[in-house]
Amino acid sequence: MKAVIRMLSVDAPDVRFIGIWGMGGIGKTTLAKVVYNQILDDFDSCSFLQDVRETSGRSHNGLRQLQSQLVADLLKCDRLEFASIDEGISVLKRSQFRKLSKLRFLQLDCANLAGDFENLLPTLRWLRWKIPSLNCTTTNLNVKDQLILDLSNSKMMTTKLKVLDLSNCEELTQTPDLSPFCNLERLNLRNCKILQVIDPSIGKLKHLASLNMTDCHFVKELPEQLDCKETLLELFIDRTGIKELPTLDGMMKLETLSAENCACLTRIPSSIGHLTSLADLRLDQSKITELPESVGSLVTLQQLTLANTPLRELPKSIGGLNSLVNIPVTIGGLPCLETLDLAWCTQLRTLPELPSSLSSLSLTCESSMPIPNLPDLINLKKIEFVRSVVPKEILELPKLKMLHISRSNVSILLDGIGVLAMLKELSIGNVNLQSLPELPLGLHKLWISRCHSLARLTVLSNLQNLSELRLYSCPELEEIEGLGDLASLRTLSISFCRRIDKLDGLDKLESLMDLAVSACENLDGLPDLSKLSVLSKLYISGCEKLVEIRGMGSLHALTDLRINDASVETLNLSNLKALEFLNVCDCIELKGLAGLDELENLCLLNISGCNAIERLPNLSNLKSLRTLLTCGCEKLQGLDGLDKLTALKELYIGECKSIEKLPSLSNLKFLHALLADGCEKLQGLDGLDKLTAPLSYLYITGCKSIEKLPSFSKLRFLRGLWADGCEKLRGLEGLDSLGALIELNISGCKSIEKLPNLSNLRLLEYFGADGCEKLQEVEGLNQKGLKKLPYQWKSELVRCLSANGIEKLQELDGLDELRSFVVPHKSFEKLLNESNFGVLRQWYADGCEKVPELEGLENLEKFHLQVIPNRQILRFDRIGRFD
Repeated sequence: MKAVIRMLSVDAPDVRFIGIWGMGGIGKTTLAKVVYNQILDDFDSCSFLQDVRETSGRSHNGLRQLQSQLVADLLKCDRLEFASIDEGISVLKRSQFRKLSKLRFLQLDCANLAGDFENLLPTLRWLRWKIPSLNCTTTNLNVKDQLILDLSNSKMMTTKLKVLDLSNCEELTQTPDLSPFCNLERLNLRNCKILQVIDPSIGKLKHLASLNMTDCHFVKELPEQLDCKETLLELFIDRTGIKELPTLDGMMKLETLSAENCACLTRIPSSIGHLTSLADLRLDQSKITELPESVGSLVTLQQLTLANTPLRELPKSIGGLNSLVNIPVTIGGLPCLETLDLAWCTQLRTLPELPSSLSSLSLTCESSMPIPNLPDLINLKKIEFVRSVVPKEILELPKLKMLHISRSNVSILLDGIGVLAMLKELSIGNVNLQSLPELPLGLHKLWISRCHSLARLTVLSNLQNLSELRLYSCPELEEIEGLGDLASLRTLSISFCRRIDKLDGLDKLESLMDLAVSACENLDGLPDLSKLSVLSKLYISGCEKLVEIRGMGSLHALTDLRINDASVETLNLSNLKALEFLNVCDCIELKGLAGLDELENLCLLNISGCNAIERLPNLSNLKSLRTLLTCGCEKLQGLDGLDKLTALKELYIGECKSIEKLPSLSNLKFLHALLADGCEKLQGLDGLDKLTAPLSYLYITGCKSIEKLPSFSKLRFLRGLWADGCEKLRGLEGLDSLGALIELNISGCKSIEKLPNLSNLRLLEYFGADGCEKLQEVEGLNQKGLKKLPYQWKSELVRCLSANGIEKLQELDGLDELRSFVVPHKSFEKLLNESNFGVLRQWYADGCEKVPELEGLENLEKFHLQVIPNRQILRFDRIGRFD
């Protein structure tokens, strides 16, 4: 008993319950009565009700008797006679509570409190009240000091409730169960200062449009159930303790998200980009250090506030916010902001003062929008103007290093730009520029693109520090004056400048390392390049009039040479010992590559489309060659020395229609892929049977002269074998050893009569045999992988065997996994049976002269027969799923 009294802690200010459990007759009631007698003097009123279950169930008057005793004991009055149970629970008046000055716990079940309760129940800490109706007349009931207010299952709120305002409930620690209020649209929890938990039932509010949690300092996280609130339009979490936002994917209609002064919020999830209706995003004085690139997807965003955040840069994608109307005035209060990219924010009309910490700024200005404090941005190192006049104030930026100007209709670049002594990089694109002013002498990079009115470059001679010059799509440009004076130039790229016919001074650029000239259709010659001793990359493409490249033999540092679509007839590669990559493609006049046999470091050789080449030097010295491409060299007659290329991994000789024979492949121990499609005169592949290389792909499509191939038995890594169109090929010896084979295509192999047993091809997924007119048997084709066939000829149904044109095929054993069958065959008497095709679902039988009984095809769902065979009756009654 002492332990029970100790646990009750009568002197404590809160409310205590002690439950006593056990079987009947062990003294529970006796113990409770003893404890009651010990503490009853500590309370103004008390009552002991025993045998409640028995008394209430004894007769219909039992519960009224208990009510009468309880009220009499609490009010210290004579027992009242209640006419009904409802009368006993209906009304508790002010006068009946006068003497309960120390009441701490009160539970009312379907009872109404009537009258003014001001200054009553001062010590009440726990009120559990199931209010029976909306007609409650209680006034001034003080709940300010209560620890627990439980109104669950009350009728004081209707299911039609649309607005619930719990603002300033300073003692509220958890929101109640909100599920009864299914029509609630607005929930205001503002200034619930000790609120900690949002009940998960908020996820059941299907119409919730506004949630305000401003100044709920102890709320650390939002419930996950908010993720799918498609109806939510407003979310305010200002001055909360929220550390992280949930996934925002489901809030497709959210228009306002305010998280100002969230001292714990350090990041915004990338899913914010899915908020396609968001117009207002407020993050002032949060601890956000970066914004995700997905912010650029907020196409409806009109207002973004970021004052006093530790942001160092805004994502580049913010330039895609075409609807952004205002940059917050408070952006000047971002002391750490270094990068501001507003390119393509075309709706911007004004700019506030920007923070002096900025080092990079990008703007799109449809009009001459001023930058109020541009001269004060003394730390600005990079600035980009899109569709804008360049303001003269940039001449006052002492640290400016990079200036990019694009899509401007100015015809003259800002005079005086030469005073920007720190400027290192100047990019001008899509500008109606006719001439350039004097440029800063310290300039390192100059990029000019799509300046359609620029005819001459006359200001280059003084740019002794220029290391990179790129000219792109300047169709009127005819001359580059002073090119030879650019002593520090390392990179020169000229593309789509169609009027340029010469590059005077190019031969003097002794520091040049990269030279690229493309689509200069009038360029008919280059100066002698022999003095360009450090040139490592030379790209020439689309210069159709260029017939000669002089001095190439002296380019000892050259590692990468690409010449495409030029009219050169010969190339002397002698002495190019460092060359690693040689791409000479579609040079239809090129007849030879002198010195090719000396290139011991060459890794890649591509002469595709050089139709005039008949023979190459012996390739045996190219010990480093890994890739060889001669596709479309129709006159090429052979590849001498191929058998010595021990490092070769890839060999592509497609459409080499004059090659009849290749050297033995047996020494190519690293060969991974061999493509010889369209080599009409090729008669075989010697050494294939001795090849120990990890050959994975063999394509000999359209090799019409091949009659026999060596055995495939050693090609255990082969994954793809395509021999379609090899009309004279009579067989595929060793095919049964290709355990790794996934794709096999022998379509159009008209001479093949029989294939080896295919039972070992367990990984086979694709088998094409269209047009194999003499093939009589496909044995062992029991691969489960065939149910995954990616393609067939007659339909787009996956998992289908196609064998169109196999007129003499008699047997297809073991296809127990086949789902679809496309074989327009004259006779199916031995092809289909219950054991092999029990799971067949789709069957295309066009062209069949005799269709077998369909018994056993109970899973068949689709049957296609264009013409029913003469006088044949088809029975479908045993096909259960047929529709």
